[in-house]
Amino acid sequence: MILTEIRINNLYCFDDFYVDFSYPRKVIESTIDYEFLEERPKFNIKRFCVIMGTNSSGKTALGKVLFGIENFIVRKELSDYLKTGISDNKKDASIEVKFVTTSDLKFHSLNLDFSSDSVFPIKALTYKAVPILQNDSCLSCKKRIDAVSQDIRSKKYTYISSVKDSIMNAYDAFSKIEFASDSWDFRLGNNLDCHEDLCNKEYHPSRNLLERIIKTYDQSVNNVTTITASTKGTVEGYLVEFENGDTVRLNKRAEVFPEDHARLSKGTSEALNLVTFIANILKQGSDSCTYYLDDSLSSTDSEIEKDLINLMISKLKNSSQLFYTTHNNEFLTLNIPTHSFLFLSKKGNFVEAFQPEKMSFNKNDRTLFSYAKNNMFGTVPDTDGILEILLNENFKLE
Repeated sequence: MILTEIRINNLYCFDDFYVDFSYPRKVIESTIDYEFLEERPKFNIKRFCVIMGTNSSGKTALGKVLFGIENFIVRKELSDYLKTGISDNKKDASIEVKFVTTSDLKFHSLNLDFSSDSVFPIKALTYKAVPILQNDSCLSCKKRIDAVSQDIRSKKYTYISSVKDSIMNAYDAFSKIEFASDSWDFRLGNNLDCHEDLCNKEYHPSRNLLERIIKTYDQSVNNVTTITASTKGTVEGYLVEFENGDTVRLNKRAEVFPEDHARLSKGTSEALNLVTFIANILKQGSDSCTYYLDDSLSSTDSEIEKDLINLMISKLKNSSQLFYTTHNNEFLTLNIPTHSFLFLSKKGNFVEAFQPEKMSFNKNDRTLFSYAKNNMFGTVPDTDGILEILLNENFKLE
């Protein structure tokens, strides 16, 4: 599944929130390959997106919404991330999403209204699907799918809606449509481990991958050895050996045993949480996968952070998308297309999205760094309260 656009209403800090994950024109000599459908070269999609914003600007919340959408599409169930995220419980929340399935080259649209009702929260549903033709662009597909209605007679098109039928019948009809080849891996906020709901397909890291990543973070690591079962020879975990003779035991998912946590720095612990995420990207098969890595490298050196992201981009399969959230303005100096950046700015209770390619930044523009530093995208934190304490000698503590 490849997302091409999303609109969110009354959910977390999003209201009338819109993001376009397609782009109109190819970037000449782009540093990110295959930002288009291989069999439909005019259909341009963003395979990598850096999401930047201050604290509480909606970066984690956006990941929760994207996970909730994919979970509903594949499993046909409304995640608690969606039900508990409704801003005003007196009104329904709504999501509009358009996406591509590369296995059958179809373009899909889903409009979903829901409430916090514990009995049956889905209040309205409209789903459409059309084939992506040889010369289609994302824009032409959007126009064609928006024109699809209940009067359509083509067998190549799909139209399901509670507008023309009961919500239960519409939901039942949508439930019969399978998206079995789609997978995801969401690491949200402090939830950096690979949990069953947030990651529906996991690959265990190899010893070579684990050793190279952990040695990058901690130069005192001597080597990593494999712990195998004595009878079957299967991998049960790993042993990290340090120059001073200390050891740390990991299970086969590269998770540290509780009694060994104190031996590792925060940055090295982050690295171990990241290893399975990287392994999933490296070992992914032909499935289309959505990856969302949320502020997971905050304790990592800036150069290591950028090199790790470049590794993920270079190994990302053509049919997959990677979303990465960060506070690090150094990312604005990466040699990636301008359309790869998404800035989130919180105004009061709600968040606004800024997409540079829609603001006359039509090419790789290294001045994005200076524009961001000058708060053109509303991503510079307001530190007036701290400055008031700093500059006011008579500031009252009570």
